[in-house]
Amino acid sequence: DIVLLQPEADSRFLGGLRNALTFLANSRRDIEVRVIVGTFPPNGSDPMPFLRELVRDLGQVPDSGLRLFVGTTRSCDGEPRCGELTWNHAKVVAIDGKTALVGGHNMWTNDYLLAAPVHDLSMVLSGPAAVDAHRYADALWQFVCQRPADDGLNQSFGYSLRTRDIVRGCLPAITLPAAGPPAKGGVSVLS
Repeated sequence: DIVLLQPEADSRFLGGLRNALTFLANSRRDIEVRVIVGTFPPNGSDPMPFLRELVRDLGQVPDSGLRLFVGTTRSCDGEPRCGELTWNHAKVVAIDGKTALVGGHNMWTNDYLLAAPVHDLSMVLSGPAAVDAHRYADALWQFVCQRPADDGLNQSFGYSLRTRDIVRGCLPAITLPAAGPPAKGGVSVLS
């Protein structure tokens, strides 16, 4: 699971994500990857071009069990039912319910990797907090999956390397590998 804030990953971060997807695809394992982008006014974000960018280099990979879902979400656009503007602002990378990178980092090359980068606090977590990071992403995805197809703010598309098709699709919960005993650490984390 990858949870981002708009704009989507760019330049060097986008290249890193493509490389990671290619590595996973070449493993020939059945793998599900979800990327959800919190969008803000006025225009939001379109998940289709971002999905196309992410799968661009997978054309050379033979049959693989990789499935990728890309979605966008904004919980409220100021309409009467809620009266506010709200959107997801979290930044999370969670892997197999075992490890999570969480914090304030965005995947924006100009702000984070060039001459005067922004410094955000991020941390790597393991154990139950890593599972909770996936469950948080599940809540975002469930919200998107329940929206009607014509909802311009909350959309999702899926890509299967087996079929090489991009289709409207949503994965409300990710399948995690069987968990072993929870890791014990020295610091409690509210997750």
